[in-house]
Amino acid sequence: MTKAIRGSFYGIFSFTEEIQKKISEGDWEDLSDLLKQRQEALEYFFTDSVSGMCRADVISMIEKIQVEDALSLRVLQAQKQTMEKQYLSLKQGRKSVKAYQGD
Repeated sequence: MTKAIRGSFYGIFSFTEEIQKKISEGDWEDLSDLLKQRQEALEYFFTDSVSGMCRADVISMIEKIQVEDALSLRVLQAQKQTMEKQYLSLKQGRKSVKAYQGD
């Protein structure tokens, strides 16, 4: 792998920490923007750099991306479940208030 390709490779993975941070903060708008930026970087990388890489390096990179995305997905699913529970609790609370007020 050439130095330039290696730099692009590590640049793509530099998104991971920031993505994890945005997920943990619940900063969905910035997360969306960051994911779009990563997608653009991936498209550029795989369009321009793959021809200079050996097959094993490409496979390794794709597998690493898949592992990181799976981890992020698990965290997002857990947060989604928490938010759904909070929403249902809030909804039930509103129904209780309405019933109490007699509306």
